[in-house]
Amino acid sequence: DRVAEKSPLPPEEISRLLAECRGQPQPRTSRKKCLDPTEEEIRLIHDDLNRRVKSCDTFDLALNLLLKTSCRTGIRPCELLHARVVGRMLLVLNGKHSHGRAPGATRRISLERMPKPLLDATALLLQVMKQLSKKLGSIERVCRILAERLARICRRLGLVRISLYSLRHVAIATWKRAGLDPI
Repeated sequence: DRVAEKSPLPPEEISRLLAECRGQPQPRTSRKKCLDPTEEEIRLIHDDLNRRVKSCDTFDLALNLLLKTSCRTGIRPCELLHARVVGRMLLVLNGKHSHGRAPGATRRISLERMPKPLLDATALLLQVMKQLSKKLGSIERVCRILAERLARICRRLGLVRISLYSLRHVAIATWKRAGLDPI
C-alpha cells in the first residue's frame, strides 16, 4: 500500500503490470482452453529446462520431472502429494472423488510398459513434490510456483501458455488414440 501511495501510477495500473509480470493468462474462450500442448511444444520446454537447469534448484527439477512423466501418467498436479509407486503401479488418491465425480477413491495406473528410467523419474517426482509441499506448506503453493515457471518458459519460447494440468490432457489424448477405455 505504501508503494502505491508514492507511485505516480494508479493502483489498477500497478495491479495490471504486476499481473503481466506474473504471467497471468489472458481470458480465453472454452475452445482455446481445450487446446492441448503438442509433443513438439513439450520437447521445446523440456530442452529449454535442460539448458537452464541449475543442479541445486528443486523447482526446476520438479518441473522437468513433471514434463517427463505427466504426459504418460495423466496424474493431476493436485494428486501428486498423495500418489505412490508400488512396483509397476501408480496408486493415486483420485482428486475428484470427494465431489462424487470419480468412479472410486483411488485409481491405479499401470506402469508396466514404462521404461525403468521413466518409472524412476515418476517415483522421484512424487518424492520431490512431497518435500516441496512440506517446505512450503501446501501442494497448491508448489503448483503455483511451477505454473509460473512454466508460463515464463512458454513466454520466452513464444509458445501459448501451457498449464500444468494440460500435461494430463496430453496423456488422456494419447490413451484415446491407443483405444483405451476412458475409465
